[in-house]
Amino acid sequence: MISIFVLLLNIGFSTGKETDRIDWKKKPTFGSTSLELDLTKSKLLLKTKAEWRSDLVVNFKDSRAGDAGSFQLEFSNPPKYGFIDCTSSSFADKILPVPLPKPDKSGYRVLVIEQNRIGGQGLKISSNGTTLLDFNPQKDVCSYRRWDSYWTKKKIKFDFWSDRAVSYYSIIPYKNCEKLNRTLAGVTTKPELPVRHGVSVTMKCPKRTVNRGGETGVCMDGVVVASSGSPVCVSETTGQVTTPAQSVTKSPAKPIDWTKKPYRGMKIDFSTTKLLLKTKAKTGDSLRLNFEDSWGSSAGQFGLDFSSSPKYDFSKCTALSVSRASSPLKQDLPKPDGGGYRVFEVMKYGKSGKGFKISCNGVELITFEPSDDVCKGWSSWRSAWGEEKVGVNFIFDDVIEYVATVPYRKEKKDRYITSA
Repeated sequence: MISIFVLLLNIGFSTGKETDRIDWKKKPTFGSTSLELDLTKSKLLLKTKAEWRSDLVVNFKDSRAGDAGSFQLEFSNPPKYGFIDCTSSSFADKILPVPLPKPDKSGYRVLVIEQNRIGGQGLKISSNGTTLLDFNPQKDVCSYRRWDSYWTKKKIKFDFWSDRAVSYYSIIPYKNCEKLNRTLAGVTTKPELPVRHGVSVTMKCPKRTVNRGGETGVCMDGVVVASSGSPVCVSETTGQVTTPAQSVTKSPAKPIDWTKKPYRGMKIDFSTTKLLLKTKAKTGDSLRLNFEDSWGSSAGQFGLDFSSSPKYDFSKCTALSVSRASSPLKQDLPKPDGGGYRVFEVMKYGKSGKGFKISCNGVELITFEPSDDVCKGWSSWRSAWGEEKVGVNFIFDDVIEYVATVPYRKEKKDRYITSA
């Protein structure tokens, strides 16, 4: 999973002024030209007037000029990205989870690439003040087998090989942390402020008070970020709070990591993960989903026909096949979202663990649990629906555009971003 959101609280700020005029440098004529960049000390700014189908590419290098990962952003509709040798082996194939900000009045966008965790090799990508991606390379995020040969290296150089979008770049050092917020009057830090970016601090309440809140933080580009909440200083004698805690805003809903539909299929553990299908299917179209067992053999099919009265079927249970669905939906199909898409959710259902619940844009459509009563007339239903399903393929489908897998959550209602 690419984007990982953490509850952090900004409790300090820098009094240093922002750079009024950025020292922009023209991108080298030769994309292979290596440029110095230590992401532990500075962030990289990229200025672009990228047009349709342009690719922005930044390649990171280690101290020996070895590959240390690449980032690619494709300006398409919808925009796609890739962390090369992690989420993909060679190209951008994942949909950007948030819309790209519009260019400024001069037609430029400014992208910022910076370190997102002290001591880590992750990256935060933002544009015109909007966070686009919060990337932490790790096993469950990187599908490329040899990802750790690249993304665990320290990045100290970069180049623009294969880039077709960047016009100018600039390298700006991270800011120091100068002061805590005024609401934390009397709170001191060790070491004392100011401190440099990346330095951890311990916060201490004034004398004759007890700290009932957080006490540690780290300087991140001019801001002290508390790891477990800001200090809450309480009087030893009265028990009253002398330094009020600041409110913590919940992290935004985790964006979905959409991937273009893989024709040959994909592995999925339905006991821990739900499957999302994104489609612009219209009347006359047919959605087909084929389940696979641990041997890669067929373990049942689901079919949904988009018509004035939508119909569905499960092969070898409600019908012999799903070539032409015949079971009417009990619920109307929700209308597409603003982008023209519907998102179908497929998740495990029933006591046996062999059934499925299928929803669309938050509306439950079908609850299916195979049994002798449900699969009347098809004595062979167990050969398909009695098998554990560990994968799916889309061989007979012609409407699904994108797929995603999302772990089950405890909340009663999940929130998804359905527009690309």
